[in-house]
Order: sequence, then C-alpha cells, then structure tokens
Amino acid sequence: MISRRNLDQLTISSIEENSLGTLVAANELTAHLSGFMFSFAEDRALVYELKSFLRDILLEAAVDNYGEAQANLAYMQEQLPKINEMLKEKKGKEQAEKLRLALDDLKRALDEEDAALLKVKAVVVIENLLQISKKI
Repeated sequence: MISRRNLDQLTISSIEENSLGTLVAANELTAHLSGFMFSFAEDRALVYELKSFLRDILLEAAVDNYGEAQANLAYMQEQLPKINEMLKEKKGKEQAEKLRLALDDLKRALDEEDAALLKVKAVVVIENLLQISKKI
C-alpha cells in the first residue's frame, strides 16, 4: 500500500538531488499501482508488476546488491506459468518463450555481476514485456 513514508522518501530524495534514492522511491510507488490494477485487469497488472521488478533488479545491481536482484529475478521467473496461461488464450506461446529466454539471459548477466551486460539484457526483457502487454 502506498504510504506517507513512501511519498516523503520520494520528496526528500528529490530535494537532496539523490538520483538513486529518487529512482528507488519512485519505483516503490509505481510498484504499488499494480496492486490496484489486479482488481480491474489482472493480466495487465501482472505485466506491470514484472516491469517494476525488472526496474528493481537494475536498481539493486547499481548498488551491488546482487542477492536482492537475484531474488527479484526468481520472482519474475516464478510468474512465467501465469504468463504462459494468459498468452495461451491469446495464441502467444512464442512470446512467452521469448520472455523465458530473455529472463534466462538476464540471470546469466546477474550471475556474472556485470552491470553493463545486465542493462542490455534488461532492455530485451522490457521489450518482451511490452509485446506481451500488447497481446493481452
């Protein structure tokens, strides 16, 4: 749930010109929006939530917190059966497979703790999520 603390942290980070703090606080706030979306458009909410987790992976890696980034990736991979199911109805099995492969590539970049490679692989994941979003 969006809290006053989240909003205050975003404001403070912005005022202090703390770029990373601002990005983290903004991502936390946008992550809460998917909770609202689940009530109205569950499929789209899941994709929106996965985008938030992807952003968090990049932010965690930026501060060398690869353990938390791995945990976020594990959560994303756990959601693949749901993605498969919702795309099966839309004949999007190929798109679900592309996302799985992109997440595998992202995992390899995380395992290597290579921030530059991680950014490249994250772009591929986000492109796949955008394509999935168009299909649902």
